[in-house]
Amino acid sequence: MPGERDRYSIAAERRLLTAIADNDEVAVRKVLQADAAQAAELLNLRVKPTYNDVHDSTAFFHSIVSNGLTFALGDTARDLAARNQLQDAERALFEAIAVANPTAACSSAVSAEAALLTAVAADDADAVAQALAGKPKGVDLLELKVKSTFNDPNDKTAFFHPVVSFGLDAFALDDTIFQLAERNKKDNVVAALRSWQANKTAPLRVKIVAHLTGETVAEIEVDRRWTAVELSRELATCAPRQGGGCRVLLCGSAPLTFGVAFGDLAPGREDLELSCIIVANAAGYYSGVASRDPDFDFDHFQMVAGGRRTQIGLNIADDGSARWESTTYPIDRGHAAGLSGGQLLIAEGRWQFESPGVAVHVAGGITSTMSRGRWQERRPWSQKFAIKLSMAKDGELCVVSIESLGAAADGSSISLRCQLGTTLSRKRPEDER
Repeated sequence: MPGERDRYSIAAERRLLTAIADNDEVAVRKVLQADAAQAAELLNLRVKPTYNDVHDSTAFFHSIVSNGLTFALGDTARDLAARNQLQDAERALFEAIAVANPTAACSSAVSAEAALLTAVAADDADAVAQALAGKPKGVDLLELKVKSTFNDPNDKTAFFHPVVSFGLDAFALDDTIFQLAERNKKDNVVAALRSWQANKTAPLRVKIVAHLTGETVAEIEVDRRWTAVELSRELATCAPRQGGGCRVLLCGSAPLTFGVAFGDLAPGREDLELSCIIVANAAGYYSGVASRDPDFDFDHFQMVAGGRRTQIGLNIADDGSARWESTTYPIDRGHAAGLSGGQLLIAEGRWQFESPGVAVHVAGGITSTMSRGRWQERRPWSQKFAIKLSMAKDGELCVVSIESLGAAADGSSISLRCQLGTTLSRKRPEDER
């Protein structure tokens, strides 16, 4: 069983994720060189279906999307840097891995394959389930095949490892993991894999209970591709809540990682129990960094002043008013006269509690661009948007949809410059001092 995280390790993880998101090679090295044992732990952390769990020393404690990083389940710190095209940070991480934790040098997909082959060789059904549950998103270990060559990182359909090195001596070309288990008479694994395949498409029975009382809120059969967003919407229909507030879903006591499908949360299982709490007061100022565009061009991004992305701010007040802000800094072309370009956008509107959490409706505001290092005259704009946010935990809102409700009266169109998945954290009073 994984051990517990201490506050020093959790704080170091926060500094490391910030350094990676900023592509700050020096800061990455500073975090990892401070403590060799702690560095080995940080390099071995992986993105899992839940976070904020001090009892799992192998999982990132912090929300990855809150740092504006895209991810897949199973990603290590180095995988995150590579996936987000942060070459300077990745270089520092790769060099640190060679010193602190050589076994982490391979990709998460290769590591997951090794774990699965080890479990099959031991005929350990539980270890097989763990290996399949921990695989990176988008990697189908069950479809890998034995080929005439191995150790080829470019062939995503072949086993990277030679299967005989795991004691699986009986094999034929094109064997999958299931056929290897059958051929090597690993009966426990064969049964586990059959069950896994059957459960991949079967609906998942989800029971939701009140976190404090244990009282059943609802029992729902869901598609395994559903995430917490879809389940929250279904709950609003089948178990509507009287009064305001956001329902926050938890697995045990840990919040759910944004975008994780229930099939990945409960792999190979027929049922799942979640708990929920009600957050009655969502008012406050939330801020964060816009998530990266999947088609993100990092070479272009490196030209942006200070290497910073779009900053998002959202203020939702007790009186129902809302204010959305986005600030995109201009490209630094090295001119002595100062920066020019970018966009400052402020939108005014109203908010309310609405499935899957909070709905913000804006109808216009002001915008500006920078010239010679100063924001210029603020120009009014008019265009309606509906922004939906889910609440992963108290004080953390995640953008799940942005809908433009038509172009402006003059036919122009404006962008809120925010990718789905962007996570905004509520500022505490002490942060504002």
